Amino acid sequence: MTPEELTNGVFVLDGALKLKVSKDRMEAVASPVEGELTPELERVLPQVLDEAGIVHGRLPVPERTRDGWVVARGTPPEKGEDGTIEYLVRLPDGRPVMRPPEEGEGDPDAGPLYVDPNMLNLVVNVREGETIARKVPPTPGVPGQDVFGGEIPAKPGQYAAFKPGAGVEISQDGMTMVAALSGKIELEGEGKISVRDEWTLEGDVDAGTGHIEFIGRHMKISGSVQHGFRVQVEGDLEVGKDIEDGAHVEVRGSLDVGGIIRAAKTVIKVGGVLTCQSIEYADVTVGGRMEVKDYVLDATCRVRGDVQVVEGKGQIAGGAVYAGGSLEAKVFGTSANVPTRISVGRDLALEERYEKVVAEVETWGAKLKEVKKGLAALAAMEAKGPLGRKPKFIKDRLTDLRPKIEARLREATRLLAEMEPHLVNKRDARARALVKAYAKTVVEIKDVRLHLDRNVEQPVEFRFRDGEVQVAPIQAG
Repeated sequence: MTPEELTNGVFVLDGALKLKVSKDRMEAVASPVEGELTPELERVLPQVLDEAGIVHGRLPVPERTRDGWVVARGTPPEKGEDGTIEYLVRLPDGRPVMRPPEEGEGDPDAGPLYVDPNMLNLVVNVREGETIARKVPPTPGVPGQDVFGGEIPAKPGQYAAFKPGAGVEISQDGMTMVAALSGKIELEGEGKISVRDEWTLEGDVDAGTGHIEFIGRHMKISGSVQHGFRVQVEGDLEVGKDIEDGAHVEVRGSLDVGGIIRAAKTVIKVGGVLTCQSIEYADVTVGGRMEVKDYVLDATCRVRGDVQVVEGKGQIAGGAVYAGGSLEAKVFGTSANVPTRISVGRDLALEERYEKVVAEVETWGAKLKEVKKGLAALAAMEAKGPLGRKPKFIKDRLTDLRPKIEARLREATRLLAEMEPHLVNKRDARARALVKAYAKTVVEIKDVRLHLDRNVEQPVEFRFRDGEVQVAPIQAG
């Protein structure tokens, strides 16, 4: 009997039984001529199947069907599972983020991570070249067997398809999705993923958005940054309205604020240019120049470049403004003679950094001296005989520490040398009051001060001459 003959049906046992295999070879059916599968026929059935070559899927108990009894059934192949997309970054989901707690946050007994209710994972940043997702290959499936023991190939699963949007690229082998620029991941319709380096947040930064961190080129907030919230942007930032009390805004690029930067607990750090309507009581550090369109009220501003407060009221009233370059405002001080400090030609932020690095040089220098002293003492001991276990351990430890300390000291010394040319006195810097300057204003050029003990009711310029800060009228035209 051949498989081909069996698909048409073959009579066996002297015609007492018809054995037939389905065309797909997945089922064998025995049909007794007398209609019943008697015990005698069941006893000889294994021998009949052996002779027919039906070796797989024999049923221990034949199953009755309309045409007879099923005596063997093949195993169908299992289709492979389709491939999937594995995301290597956490996609935006609006759920609070776990992070190490800062001092005073969370429950000390709750573990090393803290659920920050203001970190809502609405913004997920990726850097250019970072892998966003990869394809997990499909499985090949499991082959089946027909009743003759022949293998039935399995159908493999299909590869999942990426849905790339703007700002992403697919690798040459088609297996990974990579960010083409630094910015924010956006989920679009039908699973499409994009990366945006420009982003507008409609409304305020508040409890609905949580803290914001954005590493793209430009961000705009149409509303305000509300009390207690933090915004960190690596590019430029526009804020349509105000920055409120207790907010912390840090921008590597430039910051443009349409309204007021207000309140004593507010901290602003800008790497480039700061432009705003007014500043009230805040602590502001600017790496470029600062332009204020109305007034500065009792704030502390450290600005590496020039400062201009020449529109609107144009007043610096109370507090202290330090400009690395020159400064212009309509009015210095207030009619109530609130103490006001105007300093030009002095990069206070750089001076503070310089002092910290000087302290680091002293610290690392002292540590290196102690290490050398220890190694010298151990060398003297070793000259008299082999070192014991503990001294040898100390020697190995100090020997390992020495190059690390020397590297730290070299880096700190390099930073000092890099900063020192920028600390040269800028005594050509000038402070100009374009309308008037009130008493109790202190004008400082680099490190020389002039205390105004009376109101100056005319436009004047403060400049360094002959070892002192001098006042000269500003000539019209």
